[in-house]
Amino acid sequence: MLRVVPGLLHYTQNVRTKSSGFPDDPDGISEMWFEDSDAVKDYLDWRQSPEARDLRVDEDCFQDSSRTRRYFVEEQVIKKAQQTTGLPG
Repeated sequence: MLRVVPGLLHYTQNVRTKSSGFPDDPDGISEMWFEDSDAVKDYLDWRQSPEARDLRVDEDCFQDSSRTRRYFVEEQVIKKAQQTTGLPG
């Protein structure tokens, strides 16, 4: 389904592994990365189009859209993990 999302560069699902016990804890957080704010606007416009109907129907099978929240953020990396090339020796 993600193949049809225009402008999508990266998609990650972060699934909750342990509840802190607060009633509003989300089940998970999905990250969608786009090139810029214009690409996000294009995506949001596309979501309302007939071409996105299958995606909306699919989402309704596993999420409560009345409880879905969207946050638009710009990532500011403070520390980045070093990449490893494999196991030593």
